[in-house]
This record gives sequence, C-alpha cells and structure tokens, in this order.
Amino acid sequence: MRVLLFGYASHPLSTLRRKFHLIQAFCWSPEKLALWFPALDPAIITHAFAVFALFGLVWTIQLVHYPMFKFVEAPHWPRFHQFHSRNITFIVFPLMLIELLTSLKLSLEYGGFNDSIALGCSVATWLLTIFLFVPLHNQVAVRPIPAKLEKLTRLNWLRTLVWTAAAANVFSNLVSFPQS
Repeated sequence: MRVLLFGYASHPLSTLRRKFHLIQAFCWSPEKLALWFPALDPAIITHAFAVFALFGLVWTIQLVHYPMFKFVEAPHWPRFHQFHSRNITFIVFPLMLIELLTSLKLSLEYGGFNDSIALGCSVATWLLTIFLFVPLHNQVAVRPIPAKLEKLTRLNWLRTLVWTAAAANVFSNLVSFPQS
C-alpha cells in the first residue's frame, strides 16, 4: 500500500520514501514498523516506539500539563495531584521500563556509540525522575506550593531535553539504517 505523505510517495529515492512513510500519523506499532524495516531487531523497533511515545508525552507535560498546575485551586489540589500521579505513572512507568530494558539489551548486544547514547539517556531520565521529580511531587502532594510547582516545571526541561536527544538519536538510527 502506498501512502502519500507530503509528496514523498513520488520521491525518486525509494529508501527515503519508505522511511518517511513511518511518519504517517497514528500508524506506529512494532508490527507496522517491522514491515518498513524488516532487517531490524524487534528490540530496536520496541525501543523506538517507547522513546517516541515518551518524547511526545514529555513535551505535552512540559508545555501543557505542568503549567496547568497553577490553575488548580488549593481545596481541589490533593485529589487532582493524586489523580495526576496515579494516572501518569500508569502511562509513563511501562514506557520508561521498556526504554531502559531495550536500551540495555541493545547496548550489550551491539555496543555501538548510538546504543550507549540510548542507554545513557534512559539512565539519566530514571535518575532525574527518582531523585528529583518523585521527591518534588511528594512535597506538593498535599498542597500546591507555588515555588515548588515552578521548580517542577523548570527542572522538567532536563527530562524534556534528554528525551528529545533520545528521540533524535533513535530517528537518526532509523533513517540511516541500511535496508536489506
């Protein structure tokens, strides 16, 4: 099936065309990625899926969700924060775990520079989350402390940058991956 994406379906470089078909919205799954990159290890595909999901999520959190905290009134804050913490963990934890395990597998199996970058990014986000963000969230769990909420938003730029670097690394790897 051919999909027209910003004119790339008629691009003379078929490899480039195949790779840009990946960008079609809402079509990402490890199985669908495997159709476009048949030579890829399933761990690479799974890793890419997790990293891109986290990349999109962290930008949404950074630009929309954390700034929205200041609009929640104090009497509603404990329920809101509990709801946020429980539900965001349900989404983020499995993705972060997949990212960590696949980056570890790829680093041990292939040992390339980009695999080391992937593992470093994953470890960095885990360390930032455990040592900075969990304690900050615990400090504001009962009542919204404006200075702590501002610090949460400001420090989250670190995770945003790390996941952006991880996504760029994965994208670079996928675009430059030799086709069989």
